[in-house]
Amino acid sequence: MVPALLNHLWQSTLFAVIAGLLTLLLRHNGAHTRFALWCAASCKFLIPFSALVALGEHILWRPVVSLSIPTAVANVLEPLSVPAVRPEQLLVTVPHPSFWMEADLLALCVGLWACGAVAVVAWWSFQWLKIQRATRRAAPLRIDAPIPARSSSAMLEPGVVGFFRPVLLLPAGITERLSAAQLRAVVLHEICHVRRRDNLTAAIHMLVEALFWFHPLVWWLGRRMIVERECACDEAVVGAGGDPKVYAEGILQVCRHYVESPLSCTAGVGGADLLRRIEFIMTPRLIRRLGAPRTALLMAAAAAVVLGPIAVGSVFAAAADAVPETPPRAAAQLLRDLLQRGQYADLDQRINGFQKAYEARALDEAGLLRAFAAFEVVDPALAVNFDGWVKSFPRSYAAHLARGTYYFTSGTRTRGTKTIDHTTQVQLAGMALYFAKAQRDLTDSLALTAKPLLSYNVLIRMQMMAGSAQETRTLFESAIKIDPTAMSVRRAYMRSLQSRWGGSLSQMQAFMTQTRKVGFTEEQLWTLEKLIDAEHQWQARQQGRP
Repeated sequence: MVPALLNHLWQSTLFAVIAGLLTLLLRHNGAHTRFALWCAASCKFLIPFSALVALGEHILWRPVVSLSIPTAVANVLEPLSVPAVRPEQLLVTVPHPSFWMEADLLALCVGLWACGAVAVVAWWSFQWLKIQRATRRAAPLRIDAPIPARSSSAMLEPGVVGFFRPVLLLPAGITERLSAAQLRAVVLHEICHVRRRDNLTAAIHMLVEALFWFHPLVWWLGRRMIVERECACDEAVVGAGGDPKVYAEGILQVCRHYVESPLSCTAGVGGADLLRRIEFIMTPRLIRRLGAPRTALLMAAAAAVVLGPIAVGSVFAAAADAVPETPPRAAAQLLRDLLQRGQYADLDQRINGFQKAYEARALDEAGLLRAFAAFEVVDPALAVNFDGWVKSFPRSYAAHLARGTYYFTSGTRTRGTKTIDHTTQVQLAGMALYFAKAQRDLTDSLALTAKPLLSYNVLIRMQMMAGSAQETRTLFESAIKIDPTAMSVRRAYMRSLQSRWGGSLSQMQAFMTQTRKVGFTEEQLWTLEKLIDAEHQWQARQQGRP
């Protein structure tokens, strides 16, 4: 979450800098063009590029990729032959102290941000209530204006209140202080604000300021937007044939007798730098048209900003679809690299793509097993990365399954492969601790997808090693209700019937007979026959026979 926010901040900052450079290029053009650029820079803070990338992953059509992986992949998640662990050994562990330090720091940052955001919203709400109170108490005023006009006794400058049903609010006595020509120019200025929807764009930027109050550039953007919107309305008034001298005198009269509106989403005539505005109004100048080259430049920039991330999202999605076609070792290394670098969004999209392809029958069980085998690693340093993945995507099936598989593998490796007589209690306790963590993740994952067959696969093997035959049978029956043809689950359950786990050869043979009725191919059944052959050999070794 934090890396994503930092990425969004620097991307939005860079976008605002580029917009500023474009305004310098267009300094001799109309103010409405520069205002549009500043508005785009403001809105960019509300629209992260990652959202456009995600949009590109869904709206752009891509052909379904055939995920052909050799189906004869047996024993990918082969369990180690270790003695049973008593259920009471499955203890709950305490997180590492660094976890709490990071959590406290994150909570402190979120708290500070929330306090700032609430303070900004509270201040604006207070000002907005003042203006609303003045509007309700204002008396109707008959003037030549296309929107309702009201006269207020509050010392406010002329302004437009409201977004969709705007009201022109004029201070009491303004008709006596301004000449008819001056009042007409001031009213025309306010009508320009209405036509341009300036109150709405200002309110959007106020939302940006509330969310990103800690970023100085956001407040500077707001000031630039006010300056350019007032200049745009001034240009419109003068361009409509208004006398610059009369218009400038009207603005000076307003500023002499009335104060400026305290809320930026209430567009008024006195906004922005007064001296610069008067100089701008009184100085004859030729406003250049954009022209074809500059118009094409702006259109190309807008297209690049919007369509570029969408295209990138489509490319990423296509690349993710093609991951199964890469050599298995390279694909596993790619997934582990994404995990180590903390690129959780890319990792989650890719690995969940395997699960979705499996559910759509575009990927077989062997391919799905091969994909998640990338997380069968024993590296204590990766625990933080797995935690970060789950925190970033708490409803991700792949994240919970991957972390559960990681803890299961760590537990079996901690236990070792020696017999119970040559295994220490420390090893058994270590395995129990890892299994407790795996149990939580795998149980949570069952509700996060329609076909959690790999979760059942690992859970069955865990219960097998815990010596719980009844729980193993319950898990198997739940799995085959979802998909009776799930061979990986049948293979895991067949292992639990081996005599070393409390089963027998006759139980294995009976299960084999039941499985043949389902309609598996001989190639699939061969993986179960291998387990029966292995059981024959194990019993022969136990009895001292060749």
